Amino acid sequence: MKRLSALSLVLASLTLFEPITAAAQVGPLARRGPATPTAIPPSLAPNIRRVRTDRPDSRQPLREEAAALRSMGPVPGPICEDCVTTINGRTIANVTFTPSAADIPAIYTITGNGFGDVPGGVFLTGPFKTRPELRVESWNNRQIKVYFPQGLRGEPDLQGVGLTVRLKSGKLISTPMTARFLAAREEQVIDFAGIPQKSVRWQSNTSLTMTIEDGGLRFSGVNVGDSVKTGYTDRIVLNFLASGFAATSFSVGFCRQDTGDGAAYGGAGGRYLYGRYDARWDGDDIVIDRAMWHTHRSRNLLIPEDDAFLSCFRDLRITVEGPAGLKPVR
Repeated sequence: MKRLSALSLVLASLTLFEPITAAAQVGPLARRGPATPTAIPPSLAPNIRRVRTDRPDSRQPLREEAAALRSMGPVPGPICEDCVTTINGRTIANVTFTPSAADIPAIYTITGNGFGDVPGGVFLTGPFKTRPELRVESWNNRQIKVYFPQGLRGEPDLQGVGLTVRLKSGKLISTPMTARFLAAREEQVIDFAGIPQKSVRWQSNTSLTMTIEDGGLRFSGVNVGDSVKTGYTDRIVLNFLASGFAATSFSVGFCRQDTGDGAAYGGAGGRYLYGRYDARWDGDDIVIDRAMWHTHRSRNLLIPEDDAFLSCFRDLRITVEGPAGLKPVR
């Protein structure tokens, strides 16, 4: 009986040490050559994660989706309930609404939540004369695409504009009134008759007679002496333009543009030119330099009607740009 007990103890010892020896053979400090593959009991390697190489990595679709989201740029606002988060990727305070000026319409992508999948309507809110309705291009619960119809006229530039989504149920989802509206632009031409006279300033230190004719100012007289020989300067002050309008160009003509023949005798039709003809911008104003003509046909200058002075500008036209359908002169 004692021998059997001793044998049993030896066998039991071998049973206890065999797994440890196997574990040592696959550890980082193993000094022996490659051992026969032995399964590691989970109790001895609880932190080892097994990755199957005989099937695709289940995490790859998640990686591809994350890469796709990164390529789309910033996520347009947090998910909310029945709200607008961004318009064209911007918060409402940084959005400017404007009708399209070309054949391609101005598209606005509205993101948010709670729009439903049945299209409703979208319009702008603010101090408009006629509320602008935007046309729906596409619609789903989280995104709406709309565009301005062409030909929106008669509205000025505005601050404090909002956007409202009208659901099919009739419920309204509105943004704060912090956006901006820039009206469609068009060019208009103002002639001299459309300029308020208080905005026209001219230099006159003689007794010449001034009249308004031919789209400008005309000065004429006789025997006024040398005080006219410096010419004249007129200034068109553009303080009469309505809000949102700006002058872009102008054109003007003059009575005469030749230099005269310089003859001092009436027999040759003597003509003298004093000053210059010119027109230019001076800040926001238009400055017109007009020369003074002295014409006489009397050798001794004894006939007043033949000793004439003349100066004028004519056909003044100013091209302005501003909101379509509004008058440029306030």
